[in-house]
Amino acid sequence: MSERAPEARRGATPWRDLLLLAGAGAALRLVGGLQAAVISRDGIAYLESARRFLALDPSAFKRHTAPGFPLVVGLWGQLAGVSEAQALVIAALCGGLSVIALGLLAGRLGGARALRLGAALGAFLPLLAELGGEVLSEPLFLAALPWALYALLRLASPERGPAGGLGWGLLAGLSGGLAYLTRPEGILILLAGAAVLIGAPRPGVSWRRKAADLAWLTWPAALLVVAFMVAIREEAVLGGSQGGAWKLTLKRNLGYHLGLLSPSLALSHLGEQARRCAIALLPASGFLAASACASRAAGRGEPALGSALGSADARLLRWLLTATGLALTSAYVIVRPDRRYAAPLALLCLSPLAAGAARWLGRAPGARVRALLLVGTLAALALPLTLRPRRAAKLSYRLAGERLRELGARRVLAHDSRAAHYAGAEALELLWLDPREASPEGASGGAGAGIAALVSRVQADALVLVVETPAQAAEASALGALWGDPGERIAPPRSVPLRLWVRGAR
Repeated sequence: MSERAPEARRGATPWRDLLLLAGAGAALRLVGGLQAAVISRDGIAYLESARRFLALDPSAFKRHTAPGFPLVVGLWGQLAGVSEAQALVIAALCGGLSVIALGLLAGRLGGARALRLGAALGAFLPLLAELGGEVLSEPLFLAALPWALYALLRLASPERGPAGGLGWGLLAGLSGGLAYLTRPEGILILLAGAAVLIGAPRPGVSWRRKAADLAWLTWPAALLVVAFMVAIREEAVLGGSQGGAWKLTLKRNLGYHLGLLSPSLALSHLGEQARRCAIALLPASGFLAASACASRAAGRGEPALGSALGSADARLLRWLLTATGLALTSAYVIVRPDRRYAAPLALLCLSPLAAGAARWLGRAPGARVRALLLVGTLAALALPLTLRPRRAAKLSYRLAGERLRELGARRVLAHDSRAAHYAGAEALELLWLDPREASPEGASGGAGAGIAALVSRVQADALVLVVETPAQAAEASALGALWGDPGERIAPPRSVPLRLWVRGAR
């Protein structure tokens, strides 16, 4: 059977609709990202790494920030520079690519209608749209994951022609390797894919073909994975000293998390992560209900139109989704439950949900209207959730940074690095420094004296303090009295009130 035969059965790919949905998803992510009052703290570290990549500085690979997303931003920066806005554009483009891949995956399960529904889920599911508009690793990871799965599916397909191994293997290996550079658990995508290539039932596929498929996947992935592991081998892990040891990441390595794990903690993590994933999928409950109705009808023996669930590709995709889901869930159970970790797990559910909804629509009168209702409800939920102002309580840090920039500050001591980020200055984080250790007088002279000595010791020319509680306000007043300068108050409505001083920069 030729490689084009499955497409003939499912119908031509509706590229126009797919690209329109990808554009809508990218626009939603970009507009949502621009609503953020301030960048995330992690985002500042990503931009710092991106600027090193822009300068072609190889030390960027040795920072504790995962290099995948900053590398892409830095490469893009060769054309347009590195800034928060440019990083949000890259994040939005990654979101559009993710939508296309999710649509193609759903199309392998349920045809053109499932393809459209899968792309709509990828474009409008609120958690994916929200994280896709952040200067974080998630936008790139959520794009690399479905593309790696789609390429693995095409590589493993029994109906693949002999000429397709190199191309699909290259795409699968590079996508999986890029996922690993973006987040360390990305290596599990490659391991799960390799397990499926070797162990999943593929009628008519010889062991020689399976070995060849594994080789096509392995060589491009190994170029990225091994090169990065060699680059960080001599570096110390964050909070540890594992220089000279092989490791997957410069953040907390696997051994650290395993040492903290217990059966009760693992069960707690599993339950909490399942809850977070369920919350992420809640806006797609209409698709879930439609899929349940389709499964019930299939159980009664009722036929459904537009379904390819019995095809070899569909069975392989279920193997890939299951293996990848179990691998990622295991990693998240070991590390910790997190809302951001729910996003890739929810993403793995979207293709089956889209295919199930397409089956439910197959014989229904007014199927187009019902499909529009499903997608419209999802989009109506996505818009307010994705476009709401983010981190509004931290707006004062942006205003403080802009004011510090006006005053010429160069070294900013503060609890939050965002003040220095928006000032274009060097950040000195008060969070990691103890004012009582700044001088012997600091302990007896009050917090104001201790902070004043600390400012002198670290040679800061600007200081930003939080004055949210009476104790913090008293501390700031004591410092102001000591310096003879009450400082400048930054307190927009519903934001953290701040007091700033600039000394010697005017």
